[in-house]
Amino acid sequence: MQYGISNLSIVPMRSGASDKAEMVNQILFGEHFKVLENQKKFSRIRLAHDDYEGWICNKQWIAIEKENYNKLQKETPTLTTDNPYSNYRYSRYYQTPTISTNCDGQHSAKL
Repeated sequence: MQYGISNLSIVPMRSGASDKAEMVNQILFGEHFKVLENQKKFSRIRLAHDDYEGWICNKQWIAIEKENYNKLQKETPTLTTDNPYSNYRYSRYYQTPTISTNCDGQHSAKL
């Protein structure tokens, strides 16, 4: 079994092994997971914290040892943010764009 961790801010998780597949979830920096299947450009993973499964680009994560995975499983999760718009009174007036990156490094944004 292989294990991994997200080393990017946001990694799109897709329903299939393609940049065109529906984005069903996003992995945040520091989230760890089990790798269930490897293909040339994509890997099917299972997130550690909620067992959600999907496909991520192989360029958007790094492998970790089983010992590190197990150590992360025992730690208390921590969430940090410096988003000034995370306060509810601002969230009604500010639209956060959804930014996605495909496996070839191309970016797109939508409001």
